[in-house]
Amino acid sequence: KLFVAQAQTQNSFNYSPTYVSGIEALREENYDTALEYFKKEVADNPQNGYAWSLIAIISNENDDLDYALEAINKAIPLFKNDKEALYRAYRERSHIYLNRDEQKNALSDLSMLIKLEPDSTNGYKLRGNYYYEVGSYKKSNADFREIVQLAPDETTGYMGIGRNLIALKEYDKAIAEFNHCMEISPDYSQPYSFRGEAYYLQGKL
Repeated sequence: KLFVAQAQTQNSFNYSPTYVSGIEALREENYDTALEYFKKEVADNPQNGYAWSLIAIISNENDDLDYALEAINKAIPLFKNDKEALYRAYRERSHIYLNRDEQKNALSDLSMLIKLEPDSTNGYKLRGNYYYEVGSYKKSNADFREIVQLAPDETTGYMGIGRNLIALKEYDKAIAEFNHCMEISPDYSQPYSFRGEAYYLQGKL
């Protein structure tokens, strides 16, 4: 999905034959070929942050983490006038940092996403999931509560809070969150599954 999002970005470099060839290779899922085109593109046009960003994404997928980080660091300063591309670049760099086990740097970039788009739930969701994965459940809850404030009619925030409450062994509170999810979206299966887990952990077979 990141490949497609970047490939569809309209920018002045879309008229570069090399860059266009790289995009076409991406759409055909020929990632190694695309990478070679983008490498040639940045050799010819080092100010093409979009090509650098795509190099970073492909390299991250290929576990070439040093080159991925080098490429995304070259991309970010070039996106001063493209907030959407800048947001995607910070998001990708957070993934790279996580793959490099650089937790502090990853968290910094996840926080930057919220700073760039404070009214979007996406940054809070990514950071909330990060906090959950590292066991910081109260901090995760704080981010998911922000999601509830921003999008009270969506299940994302309540599901995140409920999941954290299970981890904190506050099962009745977790069940209440999942019940609310069911009220919002009765056909959504996840809250039933998580509520079932909460009941199981309580011994209510």
